[in-house]
Amino acid sequence: MTNEVKASILNTLNNSQTALLSVINSVDEKQFINQPTDGWSISELVEHIIIVDNSILGSLRKVGATPSKEEIESKFAGAELVKLVSRRNVKVKAPEYFQPKGIFKSKQAAIDGLNAHHATLRDFIDSTTLPLNKIGFPHPLIGMINGEQWLIFMGGHSDRHVNQMKEQLEVA
Repeated sequence: MTNEVKASILNTLNNSQTALLSVINSVDEKQFINQPTDGWSISELVEHIIIVDNSILGSLRKVGATPSKEEIESKFAGAELVKLVSRRNVKVKAPEYFQPKGIFKSKQAAIDGLNAHHATLRDFIDSTTLPLNKIGFPHPLIGMINGEQWLIFMGGHSDRHVNQMKEQLEVA
């Protein structure tokens, strides 16, 4: 991964973390755990984001053990991928293994968990020697994505749920 790609990925993830923390900090404890009738609470959305990101990291490590000999291309560039993933016009039901279990009982616990999670992501990005552009696996709706793009996907996925949180707060 080039320094330019690394900086772009870190920028995307930092921006998404800032947006997520901004929403979390803007609500009180009751709003944070409030269960809407048609979706997950903000607490559950934070947990879901972390579950998905951890799954992606695990898959990158697993698939990275036997990378392709050639670069894996995707139909979407970085910013385009973030925009595509963050849109809320297409509803997606998360598989059972991505469903939140209710681990965050307070805003502070979620903030602490999110900060620790983002430290893990930054450490992975800073230290990985995996050839991320030669590691790929498909997303069920988007198609084949390489490792660098999966890291960018994380930012778009987080942004998608930040938008969902904002929608919930507008209705409340």
